[in-house]
Amino acid sequence: MIDADIKFELIMVAKILMAAILGCIIGYQRERENKNAGIRTFGAVSAGAALFTAVGMHFSETDDSSRIIANIITGVGFLGAGIIYNKQQSNESSGLTTAANIWAVSAIGVAAALGFYVISVVTTALLYFMLSLNHFSFYRNWQNRIQNDKNPKQD
Repeated sequence: MIDADIKFELIMVAKILMAAILGCIIGYQRERENKNAGIRTFGAVSAGAALFTAVGMHFSETDDSSRIIANIITGVGFLGAGIIYNKQQSNESSGLTTAANIWAVSAIGVAAALGFYVISVVTTALLYFMLSLNHFSFYRNWQNRIQNDKNPKQD
């Protein structure tokens, strides 16, 4: 007979694996776009968030779990801040999409660890779709229209 703690841990391992796989799906899309943060980064963030959540769930106090989840958000925020790069000369920023998606992937990890499987999978699909929009002509045309409206041609 399996001990209750071992059973809990095996269930948590399955949830962490699910979180890692979902994070890797988003990371795969980022690598296809030649971004620095890819499969390993997104998979690690999602798995790490799930692990912290699983550990927090083992505590009997709800406050302990919610504090751990709050600190995941804070920690991933610092990670995202390090990814965002601001070019002072041209007043442009890069890395915002990657940072935002790393933050969202950590939430996917938390949701997977808490047993919200459908929410985790649907959110992964939604992020993947949003990241893939630039491959659709309707989206590129819309972006071009916005840019042209911002910067009308001078005659």
